[in-house]
Amino acid sequence: MSGHPVGSAERIPVGPPKRFSGDRRMRGLMGSLSDLQQALEDESDEMFGDRWRKGSRLYWATALAGEVGELCNLVKKEARDGTDLTPRIGEEIADIVISSFLTASAVGLSIEEVVARKRELIRAREGSTPT
Repeated sequence: MSGHPVGSAERIPVGPPKRFSGDRRMRGLMGSLSDLQQALEDESDEMFGDRWRKGSRLYWATALAGEVGELCNLVKKEARDGTDLTPRIGEEIADIVISSFLTASAVGLSIEEVVARKRELIRAREGSTPT
């Protein structure tokens, strides 16, 4: 990743540039992931200026871990108290997704590319081929 400062807006390719090669449903979603990543970046720029882009990898990793911790805490409370916290769990899942997208953006990665590459690695490991 040399030549790309942490927090730069330029995306770092993570594999050969190509569209997702998985099944048709996933291929359709992948463009939406890029659109959502861009929309979250734009919204964050409007709300926070460029402050959000200046967070270090440590900041973004711990922010994401904090959101996952909040989700785990709600699930624990549900199990312990026998209550249904589904709406609050949904909010935490949304926070995790948003934090994941902004973490990728802040470190210069494309969600579309990293998800596509990971799915290809999983398919190769499991011996499955795209449909």
